[in-house]
Amino acid sequence: MLKKLIKHELRATGRVMLPMLGVVLALSVISALSMRFSGLREGFFPAMITVLTVAAYFLSLLAAGVLCLVIMIRRFYRNLLGDEGYVVMTLPVSLHSQLWAKLLVSLLWIITTGLVMVLAVSTTVFIVSETNVAAIFSRLPSLGELFDGIGEELGLLRGHVTVLSLTWVLVALATTLESCLHFYAAMAIGHSFARHKGLWSVVFFVVINFALSMLGGALAMFGVALPSMGKLALYNSASAFVYTFSFGMLLYVVLIGGLLYLLTYLFMKKHLNLP
Repeated sequence: MLKKLIKHELRATGRVMLPMLGVVLALSVISALSMRFSGLREGFFPAMITVLTVAAYFLSLLAAGVLCLVIMIRRFYRNLLGDEGYVVMTLPVSLHSQLWAKLLVSLLWIITTGLVMVLAVSTTVFIVSETNVAAIFSRLPSLGELFDGIGEELGLLRGHVTVLSLTWVLVALATTLESCLHFYAAMAIGHSFARHKGLWSVVFFVVINFALSMLGGALAMFGVALPSMGKLALYNSASAFVYTFSFGMLLYVVLIGGLLYLLTYLFMKKHLNLP
């Protein structure tokens, strides 16, 4: 059932996101060509066209990021907390499946949007600077050479660098999901009230953000103070520090994400007040 929900979410969101990302890529090429050939023709109109295309390109990058965020919030609100919630909550589908479908599709679009932005900017740079792409890639070190270089700096073997790299990939994915759950938890709590649901959602978003900021700051201060505690000599080497920080960061993000997920689930399961 989760697979069907994900396909439904992808269809619903893809109708907006795919054209937007296509516009970003198209404008990256158009603006780059305009900048590259603007010097061949002098005059007000060629310069104005270049300015307009470049402005449209940068606005499209901003719009893609904002649209991805808006769709993530809007789909959760309309589908689960709005009028559609009366129908969705009666379906023979668990709330866990509903939440994970929203989370995974949001994660997919955030990653896709980020990759498209990187591709668009790279395309612009390559076209404007007339860079030979093949020559650049030929000069880049291989993944093995890169890992060996990092391992040499930290005193780690290649296998250890690989484990740490995978750990930070997991940290990035978990952080993205935790960010989505930040919005979901605030909206779920806000919609447990009978009136002013949107206002309460904003209030709890700020409260959760403040609480997490205080907790993160406290943990950071504790981590900095650990080496001076004598017996807790965890940071006796660069490699020990990297391992402690990496796995500690992953554990922190997973625990916070789990807490936000639990809040979202419990308030939607037991205290949801649909309009």
